[in-house]
Amino acid sequence: MKTITKEDLIMFMAIIVTTLIQWIFNWNVSLYIVCSVSICIISIFTYKFNIMHPQVWFLPIFVAYQIGYPVIKLFGVDIFEPQIINENFVRISWLSIAILAILLLNIRPEKYDIEKITRKLNKQAIYIIYIVIIAICLLGYMYIVAKGYTNKSSIANSGSILVTLSSMCSTILPIVSTFLLLNSTTRDSEKKKIIITSIAVMIIGMGCTGERDYILRTAVMFLLYYYVYYKVSTKKIMALILGFLIVITFSSSLKMFMVKDISENTVGTENNNIIVKFFNSDFAAGGYNLNFLLNHSEAWEYKYGDTLIYDVLSPIVDFFPEISKKGASYWYKNTFWGNRTTGLGFSIVAEGYINFGIFGVVIWVVILAFFIRFMYKRSNKSIYSFIQYIWIYPTYAYMCRADLANVISPFFKYLILMCAIVYIVSYKKRR
Repeated sequence: MKTITKEDLIMFMAIIVTTLIQWIFNWNVSLYIVCSVSICIISIFTYKFNIMHPQVWFLPIFVAYQIGYPVIKLFGVDIFEPQIINENFVRISWLSIAILAILLLNIRPEKYDIEKITRKLNKQAIYIIYIVIIAICLLGYMYIVAKGYTNKSSIANSGSILVTLSSMCSTILPIVSTFLLLNSTTRDSEKKKIIITSIAVMIIGMGCTGERDYILRTAVMFLLYYYVYYKVSTKKIMALILGFLIVITFSSSLKMFMVKDISENTVGTENNNIIVKFFNSDFAAGGYNLNFLLNHSEAWEYKYGDTLIYDVLSPIVDFFPEISKKGASYWYKNTFWGNRTTGLGFSIVAEGYINFGIFGVVIWVVILAFFIRFMYKRSNKSIYSFIQYIWIYPTYAYMCRADLANVISPFFKYLILMCAIVYIVSYKKRR
């Protein structure tokens, strides 16, 4: 059995103390935010800024999504329909944070061996895949511009197979790019071209579709590759992360900049407070959705695990479209926001809650924590496990304001599929 380390004891005591403080002061919203941020700071310093460790990356991301809505409320800002913070919101949100932090204890930092996470692959075949993917992406973006689509709703309702394929390839591109970067025969000069080309394509994608996830996913995977492969110092990494946070803060105003005036992205949301800009860029919707459900508890009934059917079967939902109606995000939108088609998201904590109440929140957080632990522990085993681990960073981040299906579906449809294709073409090459 592993021994308890000093770092684990520090984190555990911090969780206990911050929980007691909030209990004593009757779960005050402002105090909840302070305690949540404090836990993140303690975690980052305790685990020495090791951005590969779950306590340093996933816990702060999860916390940001839990405190985003109450933070902007403190500044007098709201989204969708204004509402008050429900008295149970802080208790439920803090419960999810505390359980996650505890379940991510006792994880030893992994040491990455470059020889293990790199491999001689079939570079020629992967380059062909890479070029084809870029071509499909660009064709889809050109189609959107040609059709004059200027919002996500019009793109979603276009029914175009090319747009669908382009969206899929935009998700796959960073995976294929990282395989090329970790291929042992790829020269440094080639790597620079791959990085620049991939980021440029994803910026165009964001400019045409409004999907910031494209560029953020690519940037995160490249950043983590850079951190591990070149053993970058903590100072440089923190500077890169700071720059990344600035990009997140202001990127919402650049969505679809290639197809419309970017001033339209700020209509009705003008606020020069950088804290509000940061949390309102992506982190507020999940908390809003949970709070909305708590404030309208009389309008819905518990699902008792029904949404898990969709979560588990989401990779094959295209073959069984009726299953999608059991999805938590689908149910939430159609039950309360039938007139909206985009921008709502959901909340992973809320999904647990609508199934089994408080007990459901615990179950969902346990699922997340143990999957993260599993992926981290095997991330240094091979090039495939390493890419799978760094790919889940942005995927898990988005899932915090969505549901479990937003991890399960792309994990199998895109990540595992591409790993299998690369393995097969490289295996045949070796033979």
